[in-house]
Amino acid sequence: MKKLVLVTSLFASLAVSAAELKVMDLPSLEMSHGHVTTRFEIDHSSGTAGVSATVTRRRPGRGGGTTYTHTRENVVPELSMVDGTLSLFVDGTTVDCGTMGVTRIFKRPVLNLNGNCDLESRRVKTSQGRRFQLFIKY
Repeated sequence: MKKLVLVTSLFASLAVSAAELKVMDLPSLEMSHGHVTTRFEIDHSSGTAGVSATVTRRRPGRGGGTTYTHTRENVVPELSMVDGTLSLFVDGTTVDCGTMGVTRIFKRPVLNLNGNCDLESRRVKTSQGRRFQLFIKY
């Protein structure tokens, strides 16, 4: 009976797991090790959206050391900006990721994410070598 409950809960947890869409796949040398910051990028004039990944690496040294940054951007065809709403179209379903708003003080545009779409970065070892991959989990 305990095994049946364990197997049932395992399958139930797999059914609720979020799906993911790979949006960036680069050799690890192109995105060297460091702190990775990911974010959604939006082009209001064309209505397209994408993702960007910025790696910040700090090398210690005299005078405080040096900091290197490297940014890669990728347009994601499944993402679009329609009437102020960032939407993800995958397998015939639409997932609303967030809406555009403005900051209170300086009235600058800002994307307010609602938690339906998250960015996740991974470093994986494949047959082609070590790679940097970025996923949208929805």
